[in-house]
Amino acid sequence: MDVFDKVREMISDIVGCDKNMLTTETLFAEIDEWDSLAAISLLSSCEKTFNVSISMNKIDKIKTIGDLINAIQK
Repeated sequence: MDVFDKVREMISDIVGCDKNMLTTETLFAEIDEWDSLAAISLLSSCEKTFNVSISMNKIDKIKTIGDLINAIQK
């Protein structure tokens, strides 16, 4: 499973949305069930799953799923 598929699966598990509706261009703000708790849960899961640390500077710039994937891969 690649990073995109894993991130989509994590988002779907956290907020209960259909992962097939999520693309790299999906804005987190456009996900109806999205809130600050979901954001914290997703970031924590990503850091553990991909063994990365996402800095506060990067977090402020993450608006889409693609932005998150880029932050994970850097």
